[in-house]
Amino acid sequence: MFRNSLLPLKKYNVTFCRVPKGASTFWTRLLVCLERDLWKPPFVFKPNDGSVKLKNDFSKFSVRKAYKFLKNTKNLMFSRNPFSRVLSFYVDKLFSPNPFYWNDLGIGITKRSRGFATCGHDVTFNEFVDYIINTPSRMRDYHIIPTNDICRPCKIHYSFIGKMENFENDVSRILKEIGAESYPYFAENFKKEYTSDAIYDIVQAYFANRRDSDKCIHRHTGIKRVWLKLQIRGIISRTIPVPFTSKESLSLSFPKLLKSIIKARDISENEDMKAQKTMFITQAYSNIPLDTMFKLQSVYKKDLQIFNYDLFPKHLFGTRQRGNSTIDIFCLK
Repeated sequence: MFRNSLLPLKKYNVTFCRVPKGASTFWTRLLVCLERDLWKPPFVFKPNDGSVKLKNDFSKFSVRKAYKFLKNTKNLMFSRNPFSRVLSFYVDKLFSPNPFYWNDLGIGITKRSRGFATCGHDVTFNEFVDYIINTPSRMRDYHIIPTNDICRPCKIHYSFIGKMENFENDVSRILKEIGAESYPYFAENFKKEYTSDAIYDIVQAYFANRRDSDKCIHRHTGIKRVWLKLQIRGIISRTIPVPFTSKESLSLSFPKLLKSIIKARDISENEDMKAQKTMFITQAYSNIPLDTMFKLQSVYKKDLQIFNYDLFPKHLFGTRQRGNSTIDIFCLK
């Protein structure tokens, strides 16, 4: 995991440590643009483009050789609040229509927590958190392995550690740090390009998986899950309802869904999306028992400390009481 996460960019004498659920796809595309002298935004590549790979990697290196190499390069990485990272994985891989992860991970989680296997489509957030707590780090899905275990910042000197919570500013500073400040990463409408890229990726994934998803959930349920995912990510306002009926969802086309989401995104431009994202993460964790929250915090305690995140964020711990339950945002009507 450590070696496979290292992305060397020889032209700039830089090595970037890629963290899953930490804009890793964005960074891979950006570094490939720099390597190929493509002076275009990274969105020139689609998120699922299999050709987006750097010429070199560390896959054939021993760990000792990797450490030696990293002593002579400028090393960079991005961190993300672990509580946000955990929720992001759940929403992206288990809540959203994702038959691969339903089969690969969801079935095992439901079988262990309920004593019998389901289609894997109905893993609750509570069950997922229990999976993280009760599974050894090396056996967890790689997307949720602690960042400290992936990039090893206590053993490797990093010239710059950016944060997802300060994404645009830190990307700009990293480009300046490596001498690529003239790269046209930022356009005046960067935010719109970034969200358009995410929307396309989400819609493309939905239609690519729809036939397999049909075996587990109704198509309208799939559309509602996609819509809530976009609201949780702060791309469309929570006040905008799904614009399709159950019948319309059955024959919904790619262009129509894409157009509807982009329209909702544009209507949402003046909304306070940061507050909305905070509201959703607060609600998502509000159904997790307090003793389970402490156990989850223990799993990611080093990440929280090393990257200077609050060990007990008030919106997740401060107003909590044992036995307190609220509405489950993932229970769609």
